Amino acid sequence: MARARKSEYVDAGRMESEIYEPDAEIKDEFIEASRLGSQREFLERGLLQPREYASPTAGGDMDMPPEESAVGEESAAGGNALPDQDEVEEIGRAMGLTYEDNEPLDMEGKLGRRDKNRWELNPVSSEDYQDRA
Repeated sequence: MARARKSEYVDAGRMESEIYEPDAEIKDEFIEASRLGSQREFLERGLLQPREYASPTAGGDMDMPPEESAVGEESAAGGNALPDQDEVEEIGRAMGLTYEDNEPLDMEGKLGRRDKNRWELNPVSSEDYQDRA
């Protein structure tokens, strides 16, 4: 039994196009950009800043490294809030969710009811309602 020969594919576009040589100006820009530094260097410079310039997203934790504050794990609304950073009532009010002390946490239901009865969607909430009524 004879084996079938593998056919060779040639990209006609590559055959027709000429070899690209960048401008000397473009080469210089790439060389200059490579000398600017990496993100690691910028990060290290940021870590050497005085603590009073700590990231505001750190939720008041002066010991949190700035690169971790952007993740939000230990920020006030993060999943791992530190003591005195878990102001649940304040965060809930900002989201439009308020709870009584003995009320069970039904966030999905509360969000659904909140979004179903939005004051902004009620025609009475418009500024010119009295003129139209």
